[in-house]
Amino acid sequence: HEVFRIGPRLRVRPPRDCEGGRMIEQQTRGEQLAALRKIKIESAKHRGRTVSGAICKTVLRVIDDRAGQEGCFASQATIAEEVGCSVATVSRAVAVLTSMDLITIERPNPYSSNHHRINWTAVFQCVAGCQDGDGTMPTQTWPDAKSDLAPCHATLGTEPRPSWPEAMGNAPSIADSFAPTNRPDQWAEVVDEMFRWGLKSAAVAVDAGRQSGWSTGYVRELFIEAGGNREAQRWEPGQLANWLTGKTPPPFDEHEAAQRAADRIDGPAKRDANELRESVRRDGLSRGVAEFIIEGLTFRKLAAAGLDRFATDAEKAAAVRLDELDRERSEKPSHTVNARSGSAPNAINEPQNRERATASHTGRQRQDAANHSHARTQNRGLFQRIPSSNRGTRAFDRKRAELAESLAIGGTQP
Repeated sequence: HEVFRIGPRLRVRPPRDCEGGRMIEQQTRGEQLAALRKIKIESAKHRGRTVSGAICKTVLRVIDDRAGQEGCFASQATIAEEVGCSVATVSRAVAVLTSMDLITIERPNPYSSNHHRINWTAVFQCVAGCQDGDGTMPTQTWPDAKSDLAPCHATLGTEPRPSWPEAMGNAPSIADSFAPTNRPDQWAEVVDEMFRWGLKSAAVAVDAGRQSGWSTGYVRELFIEAGGNREAQRWEPGQLANWLTGKTPPPFDEHEAAQRAADRIDGPAKRDANELRESVRRDGLSRGVAEFIIEGLTFRKLAAAGLDRFATDAEKAAAVRLDELDRERSEKPSHTVNARSGSAPNAINEPQNRERATASHTGRQRQDAANHSHARTQNRGLFQRIPSSNRGTRAFDRKRAELAESLAIGGTQP
């Protein structure tokens, strides 16, 4: 190791990499500033909009100027005012820089702005790779590019990962992700999912959670709580890393995580079951009926809808009791209803009596309608107007006589 003095402090220079001849582990402030001057970023596309490489480089330098021990916590509006562009342009430039792994985004709490940190290892790797090639960064396109990383990353053996916009828009769930790592299959899927969502320290954080004895289901619930499977603006990878590494306590334990997973899966079906249960009690036929009949009918409706797993014990017992009553009723012979004897109508014969009474009432209505129609047809000519050509006294007298005779005949009929 080489020891050199910068101001009042001593710094230890680590040995140089034999192959690339570049500093990998630690860099001085002067080397960092030199890397910011040497790095070249070509124009890129983010969600169909072209982002200038000069804007990306300027945003990177502004983040470095405003960075402290906790990173750069300046808002995008402040960065846009200093760069001299719009906030949307700064947002696209930050997305491009994040996808290139040049910066990381953390959010300590939901009420603070994003904290941007420069990944100096990636910056020096990009500068080294570009200088080993033609001296320029290749043009990249997000998310239409077939290769997810620039050639300077690939030559250094960095694990390829999808671009930031593609990961935010099309990131699959943990259950659908598969990562070729040396971890068990379930944890490999979790690590791959963290990489897809832009969490750079995913491997370390997930290993810390696995060593703590956490399950993959618990990690997945923490992932969802931190903004996973939501909009990109609500994603908080720094908060998730703090939960997994133990810097801050998780918001819930594994038991509550299991309940959350069950509620998320069975939530819609449980709401449908409650709506069916309320519909049975709102029905007018359930008024004045025994409680066990209502509960039994509720279970039958739930079973018909495939929601019998949400039935209560009382509803199941009531359904068994209803089945027994139905079997007893089917075994007894049916009795006809005799209205003159005063016997109460049986439930089985009641619909038949109702249909018979309805048919009788309908027959009387049809007969009365036919009589009225015949009377109207018979007396239709009596109420016609007298023609204008024959409006003398005799015509009126004759019409008056016809009306009187017709009324007299109609009054004598029973």
